[in-house]
Amino acid sequence: MNLCASHNMFSYKPHTRIVKAINALEHDRQEQLRSRKVIGHVTEHHEVSYHINTRKVNFHWQKGIKIGRNVGSFQPKVLNNN
Repeated sequence: MNLCASHNMFSYKPHTRIVKAINALEHDRQEQLRSRKVIGHVTEHHEVSYHINTRKVNFHWQKGIKIGRNVGSFQPKVLNNN
């Protein structure tokens, strides 16, 4: 019996089923992450936003040693003074 020639769920090669299962799993995972607002999605909007979101913290802090560096900035370690 040739499983690839029949017209049931085994009518295509096993690797095709695996690829489809992985794609379905990834799609479900992406939807869950989007619903929890962990990730976003790509839009057609091409305007660049340079707005930086800041938030207030309930403790006194100061900049510490440099722990990272990028092209135009560096990332300091924040020290809690409380």
